[in-house]
Order: sequence, then structure tokens, then C-alpha cells
Amino acid sequence: MLTGCTVAETTASADVAAEESESEQVLTAALAAADEILAANENSTTVNPDEWDPEPGTTIALAGTTATVDGSGASVAGDTVTITAAGTYLVTGALDGQLVVDAPEDAVVALILDDATISSASSAAVSVVSADDVVISLEGDSFLSDTASYAEDADVNATLFSEADLTITGEGSLTVVGNGNDGITSEDDLVILSGTLTVDAVDDGVRGKDSLTIEGGALDVTAGGDALKSDNEDEETRGYIHLAGGTLELVADDDGVDATTDIVVTGGETTVDAEGDGLNAETVLFVAEGVIDVVDSYEGLESAALTIAGGTVDVVSSDDGLNGSSSAATGGQGGGSDGSTIVISGGTVTVFAGGDGIDSNGDAEVTGGTVISTSPYTGPEAAVDTSGDFSGSSFVWTNVDAAIGDAVQVVAEDGTVVAEYTTVQETASIFVASAQIEAGASYTITVAGSEAVSVTGDEVLEFDDSRGGPGGGGQRP
Repeated sequence: MLTGCTVAETTASADVAAEESESEQVLTAALAAADEILAANENSTTVNPDEWDPEPGTTIALAGTTATVDGSGASVAGDTVTITAAGTYLVTGALDGQLVVDAPEDAVVALILDDATISSASSAAVSVVSADDVVISLEGDSFLSDTASYAEDADVNATLFSEADLTITGEGSLTVVGNGNDGITSEDDLVILSGTLTVDAVDDGVRGKDSLTIEGGALDVTAGGDALKSDNEDEETRGYIHLAGGTLELVADDDGVDATTDIVVTGGETTVDAEGDGLNAETVLFVAEGVIDVVDSYEGLESAALTIAGGTVDVVSSDDGLNGSSSAATGGQGGGSDGSTIVISGGTVTVFAGGDGIDSNGDAEVTGGTVISTSPYTGPEAAVDTSGDFSGSSFVWTNVDAAIGDAVQVVAEDGTVVAEYTTVQETASIFVASAQIEAGASYTITVAGSEAVSVTGDEVLEFDDSRGGPGGGGQRP
């Protein structure tokens, strides 16, 4: 008996170890694929901790409508402080005015904001007009607010604005109020390494024109436009967003995360509540790891090439949950494939959609992971819909009625339960794709423990958008 127990425990341990090894291999492959996408873009510029001096050479004490400077490289004229040289500057106190960085184009300027408050009634609170790289290091609790409006042709148009590459780091906090336009903007690369940031802006919250990278920290962004944005439209290797870490709470009147080219997710926890799309990338949207929770959106995740290779993705949308759509192509929406793709090869994906759950205007492929996709009980919408081909695992599909809370199972001839799900809404049809389903084999669908229908596994799924279902008949899956 003891030997038997030992063997059982050893076998169980071996099974667990095998599963963990396989999971690690899947994650490694997903991260490698993400690295390839990032490598095809221009490298983002980050000023790492060992690349700037944390000891300030100059202290700037803000005092109402003026300031005093102890050290070199900065001067005061009325309510404006101007930094003109490379170095590290400690900024503390409160100013009704503006801090300007106008340093040589090869200068690295570090601003340590230590309980600093800057409010400008005429422009940006902090404006970087010239430098090579700028670091904002957060200590204590700091606050920035800007003017109520900018001219339409204004070069500076955000509360924290930079013409140079911008890195935000530190263990303190920063609250940014964008009264006139954006909250934080870099016209080059913007990298957030750490810190606690709260941004409330009438337009975009956090914008890196060439690229936006978030590696850590806690961000709480409320935006009248997009919460996170990268929008270089002139260079195909820029205009991308990399979410690698941190905890992000995003509320947007437009998109939660919007990139002109790519969005790559390799970590972090992102919660999105958006009037537009949760995450929108014109070229590639790739999720390798991390958590994405789109609690409300018009469409959840959208891109011409949408891939989920790992992580956890939850989507609630009023229209399509996952949407493969190429804005530069014709076709789709009943007009044939537009060349877009949706690929799910790993992770856990849950979609509750008011339109199609998974909708590709081109092809769709599901080869791994766990996917639950739901669409409305009635109407032309589907849990899965493509204008091109659906491929991956074999599947079963059938019309079947189930009430909220019913346990639905797919049972093989030998009694093995190959899939099960408890419904959270009234159900008219089900579609199940699984590596455990074999083409040509027979399966029984049970609802609330009672046999409902017998089906046969298949490998080919044909959609007819003009009729609203697979092969043009019945409810869509």
C-alpha cells in the first residue's frame, strides 16, 4: 500500500512537472514571438537608472509666482523657470507658472519632482522644448496642471510635454490634470518604469508619438480621448505600444489603448472601460502574457492581425468582442476576406459580446488555450464568425436551447466529457472546438443532465454572411 501511494504520488508529480514544463515552453514561445514583433520596430529610448546621476547638482525651490535656484544650469524670469544645461535638478515647492527645459540637443536632463506642484494658466506646466533625453523621477507626491485651452496650431499642448525622449521613474506619485488637451505627451519615445501616476485629461491621457512603453508602476488614466496612445503615422516602425508590466486602470471616451501600428502585451494587469475599442492596433495586436480586462467597450480587441498566445483576456463589448479588421483593405462584412486574421494559440479568453464574439473579416484560427465566446440569443450575430476560413481544432456545432445556469456538456461515445460550460445567458446554439474532438466521431450534447442532441465532429466550418450562419442555416454559433 505504501509503495502504491509512493508510485501514485510520483506519477502525479511527474504529470504536474510535465504540465509546468509544457506551460513554460508555451510562454517562452509566446514571448519570443512578441520580441520578434518589437524587434521589427524602432527601439524605444529608455534612460535607465545607471545612465543618470541620482544626486542633484542643482535645487529649484518653487515659491508661489517665482522660484530660487541653488546651483547652476537653471534661471528664473518671473513665473518661469528655465533649465539650459544637462544635469540632475531637484524640484520642490509650489509654482503658479511653468518649468521649461531648453537644453542642448545632446543633453540628458533629470528632474526629481519631490512634493512639487506646478500649475500654469497659460501653457503646459512642464515643457521640454529641447534636450536629448529627459528623466522625470518621482519622490513624494507631486501635481501638475495646465491651461484651460491651447491654440489649434500650438506646438506645446499637454500638461507634461516633451519634444525629447521621456522616461518616468521613481517611487513617488504624480497627478496630472490636462485641462486644455492631453495629460502627458512625448513627441518621441515615452517610457514609464515605475511610480504612481494619476492622469485626468480632456483629450488623450498618456501619449508617446513614436512609441509608448510601460514596464511598471501604477497608472490610473481618465481621458476624454484615448487613455494610452501612440500615433506616428509617417513611419511604419514607430507608432507602437508595449505593455510589459504595471497595473493600469484606463477609462476613455474613445479607445482605451490605441496604436497606429502595433500593440504588444507581455505583462502587467490592464483594466479598460472605453466608449470606443478596448485595445486597437492598426497593424498587429499580440498578447503573449499578462491580464487584460475590458469591462466595457464598443469593440474589445481590434487589429488587422490579432493574436492571443497567452495570458488572460476578458472582454465585454456592445459590438464585436475580438475583431480582425484591416482598415486599409476592402472586403469583410459580407464582401469576402480583407486579409485580416485572428489567431488564438494559448491563454484564457472570455468574451461577452453584443455583436459577434469572435469576428474576423479574414481568417480565424484556434489552436490552443481556453476560449469562451458568447453573442446575443437572437439576431444575426455569432459567437464565431469569419469572412474567410476557420481552422484549428475539430469542432461540433448545433442548435440547442439552454436556460441561464444550465450545465452544457459535450460527451464522447465512451462517456468522456470533452467540454462543459454553465450558461450565463439564454442559449440557442453552441460551437465547441477542442483538441479532444475528433472529426467523424459521434458526440452527445447534454443540457442540465439530459440528452439534447447527437452531433458529429467536423473539421470544415463554412460561413455564409448573407444568411447569418454556418452554411447559411439556423442560429449562428
